[in-house]
Amino acid sequence: AGAPFLQLLNPLWLVVDQPDFRIVTDYILEPGSPALLLRTTASFTEPGSDLPEATVATGDTETLPLLDLALYDGLSFGDFYLQGGAVDVFAAGIGFDEDTAVADATAEGKNTFAEPFVVDFVAGISDGVSYATATKAGALFVPMFTSSQTATFGAGVVSVQEEGRFPTGATYSYERYLGVGRGDVGSALDALIEAMETPHGDVDGYVIEEGTGIAMSGLGVIVFKEGADKPWSQWESDVGDDTQHDGSFGGHLPPGNYELLVHGRGRPDGERVPITVTEGKSTRVTLAAPRPGSVTVTVVDELVRNVPSKVTFFRDDGEVSLSPNYGDPYIGGAPSEVAFLPYGETAVVLPPSRGVLPPKYVQSMSAQPVGACVTKPGELRPAGVAQLPLSHVPAAWAIDISYAICARRASSLSV
Repeated sequence: AGAPFLQLLNPLWLVVDQPDFRIVTDYILEPGSPALLLRTTASFTEPGSDLPEATVATGDTETLPLLDLALYDGLSFGDFYLQGGAVDVFAAGIGFDEDTAVADATAEGKNTFAEPFVVDFVAGISDGVSYATATKAGALFVPMFTSSQTATFGAGVVSVQEEGRFPTGATYSYERYLGVGRGDVGSALDALIEAMETPHGDVDGYVIEEGTGIAMSGLGVIVFKEGADKPWSQWESDVGDDTQHDGSFGGHLPPGNYELLVHGRGRPDGERVPITVTEGKSTRVTLAAPRPGSVTVTVVDELVRNVPSKVTFFRDDGEVSLSPNYGDPYIGGAPSEVAFLPYGETAVVLPPSRGVLPPKYVQSMSAQPVGACVTKPGELRPAGVAQLPLSHVPAAWAIDISYAICARRASSLSV
């Protein structure tokens, strides 16, 4: 107990025949800089001696042989990037759904330590604060990818000696930045772009509700590079401490062609809107968020008393409403929403769909069927409301139901 983390890796160092060297990391907040500069120096010198002038370890944008450098003939520079389990990790070109990215790589037979993910930056968002990290030059190579522990490498050095890794006195350094934002990826990315003096233009926009023109706060604006399937960045409307709830969003982007998509949990996704970002100029855009529907649920027992319950909503057309890659939570079984009803009733916002409500079993805490919820066909248009009373005998703690919402007209759902 109490042993430094790196000491736990001592058995590994013996296996790979690691030479003795020193590691020193300086945390530098330069005057006027919006991001923290981290400079790590690795030196093959005696402890206590002065560090010689370091050679900057070079990065790359396509490949970095992490295992070969670490195990055989060089040095790999990187970090264990520990954001914490409450922070939703994001990587440019992958999005928020790192689990699927890792699962897909595994299914393809890839060893991510031999073939790491290559990204421009890694970020993470939480309530009111966000983070982003990138190398000063080159891409990040990510062999380990989770919210709680992500490994990011950005540079390497190959030994030129036939025996021994490096000569005595050899010293190398690796630099990267850490930016802090207000709760979305884009605000943390802004800090990196400014600190690294990356050429960029600006995007200034607003999110309004389709049909009403009401300014929408708290919705995600997903940024794609033109034609890409996975997000490259993300903004939130009225993010963080923005007290003027006008649906505003925006920030810096490198010059190029992008597509923006509005996403909100429980709402249909907006259409992708193409934009072009020009260096030194501002691009203005207004995005429309499609309107959702709403279902009001009441759960009662045989005496018509409201019952504390959990209700799980599934789309009967088989489509998935939650999008973990856009920042929605992952919920096993692919429901559209899960609602907890401490007082036996609630209203849930759901995206429009079509269909009927087929019967589903009411399940008790022991997960045994104890009764059936029978519902009649019903429909819900965007911005419409369906009243959905559910009754069951006997009282249960959890109810799984399917819902059906369409874009035609509103109906009451009853038993």
